[in-house]
Amino acid sequence: MKKIFAFCAVAFVAAAMFVSCGKTEKDALTVKFNKEQWTAEQVLGNQVGEVLGMEAYETNYNDAACASVFGTLGTATGTYNNYLFYYSENAGDTTAEGLLKWNVDSHSQEITAIDLAAHTIDAEVVETLKQDGKDDADLKITMNNASWTVDTQVLVKGMAKRR
Repeated sequence: MKKIFAFCAVAFVAAAMFVSCGKTEKDALTVKFNKEQWTAEQVLGNQVGEVLGMEAYETNYNDAACASVFGTLGTATGTYNNYLFYYSENAGDTTAEGLLKWNVDSHSQEITAIDLAAHTIDAEVVETLKQDGKDDADLKITMNNASWTVDTQVLVKGMAKRR
C-alpha cells in the first residue's frame, strides 16, 4: 500500500513539472497586462526603414471588443529604449478627446532574434503604463518565434489610434 502512495506521489510531481502557469507559448506573441494574459490570434507587421511596426490582437482586427497592443520595434537584435508599445483594452478604450487612456511611463525592449524575410521575432517588451486616477499597470509582451503577416497599413493604423 505504501508503494502505491509513493508511486502516486512521484506521478503527481512529474505531472506538475509539465504544467506551468503563465508559460509563454512557442511560436506566439503573448501579452501580459497586469494580471491578465492572452496570446495573440492575429499579428500584423510592416517594416519601414529601420523600424518594424507591429499590431497584435487578442482575436482579430475587426473585433471591436478585443484587446490589442501596437507599437514599434528595431529591426536588428539588441536592446532598445526608443521604441514604444501601446495597450488598448478594446476599440472604446480612449478618452473623450479620442486619445488612448494608458500612457507609457517607462519602457525597454530586447530583441534576441529577428528574421525580417521570414517575418519571425524573439523579443521581450517591458513597460509601465500610467492612467490618471488609476494605479500603474505593467505591460509585458513576449514574442517567442512569433510571426507576423505583412500589412502595409500597420504604421498608419497605429498612428490613428494614438490621436
